[in-house]
Amino acid sequence: MMAVNRIWMLNAPSGVVDVLQRAQIAYGYSGIVLAKSTTSVDSVRTEEELRIKITVGGQGMKNYTRGAAILVEAEIALHTPFGSDSYRDPATTPTCTIKDADGTVTVDAQNMTKQDTGKYYYRWQSATTSQEGIYTSEVFADDTNADGRVRKALFRLV
Repeated sequence: MMAVNRIWMLNAPSGVVDVLQRAQIAYGYSGIVLAKSTTSVDSVRTEEELRIKITVGGQGMKNYTRGAAILVEAEIALHTPFGSDSYRDPATTPTCTIKDADGTVTVDAQNMTKQDTGKYYYRWQSATTSQEGIYTSEVFADDTNADGRVRKALFRLV
């Protein structure tokens, strides 16, 4: 699971409680800080969010020989507060951007290919003349019910 900072707004009888701090949602747990004077809470307003897991050749940073095909995979799920993650296709096709070691864009927001619900991939064929170094792959997904998200993964061309 990924850690995500989220502001939680609670409606108390006297209005919106203004002493809340950011809640850390990590591994399914969350926390909320209230003033000592808070005696009750009328409602909790939360949001759905997209979660993206991105891998390049599996877990961890992988090394590839220049000229190799690089496979960027993304799993996209909609997380509901206090609920579970469920794979979902975002409103727009996810895109993949790849930047070389200098930060120069080599692949610019190309549409990813759908493999299954919530699962996408992009295959980039590096050249034997591609610059050596650590590359960054970024996946962007947006949805009408949740904010757009970008996730990054690194790989190395040698």
